[in-house]
Amino acid sequence: MQRPTSGTLMLCVVLVAAVVSTRWVRVNISFSWLPLLKPVVAIAGDTVCAFDDTLWVEGVSYGPVLATHHGQPLPHLSDCLTVPEGHVFVASPVPKSLDSRYFGCVALPTVLARAIPVFTWR
Repeated sequence: MQRPTSGTLMLCVVLVAAVVSTRWVRVNISFSWLPLLKPVVAIAGDTVCAFDDTLWVEGVSYGPVLATHHGQPLPHLSDCLTVPEGHVFVASPVPKSLDSRYFGCVALPTVLARAIPVFTWR
């Protein structure tokens, strides 16, 4: 998989909520199959960090890392990690995005599809 770079179209992947096997998701998502479309922000060998409750990937901020949601604790990244071989880290700068900052790296075999943006806006 190619490394995402600034100024290029972001590779997005489709995975299902069943892959996201945290207690919080099982309790709060009532669908047995819920597709999630997420941008890939780090690949094997990249380092991802959470400092001062903010997610950082290659010096770019992806917004806050929440510790709780609706009064319930969230599992979350609280230090640095290196993305292991055969995995990707998915994240979005959208506030309260359900992504790898809460469920960890995603194994490539669990990715259902690649999605390439046709229209983008900023």
